[in-house]
Amino acid sequence: MTRSGSTTKSTPRESPTVKEFFDFVKFRKLFERAYDQFYGTNRIDLDLLNKINEHSISMEQFDTLTIHKKQQRYISLIDGKIRFDEVPNRPHGELISLIQALLSQEFQELSENAVLIGCADNGMILSIKAI
Repeated sequence: MTRSGSTTKSTPRESPTVKEFFDFVKFRKLFERAYDQFYGTNRIDLDLLNKINEHSISMEQFDTLTIHKKQQRYISLIDGKIRFDEVPNRPHGELISLIQALLSQEFQELSENAVLIGCADNGMILSIKAI
């Protein structure tokens, strides 16, 4: 309403904030650079990691980025952010399998239904025969 003789200025309504366009192709290139660093040195440049974590991604996008990667099991998606975990040095897989075998002997659980099951982190599985 206006008072007699006066006019009111109408201010245009502020448009809702428009989210920046998420360029997945550009993001993928950043991720590939980070992955190459991670794969080669088990470290990632902090600036590069911060650029990656400026964006939240979906599980589908995460799968697209990490599928068939050799270090896939060390990369996680937590609250839309990518996390690179430290890769254990060798020979963790062999040591864990050895401990499992020794404990299985102690527990006398060398059957197929054993609770403890060995695995290898680097493709080598140590097997110990029961005495």
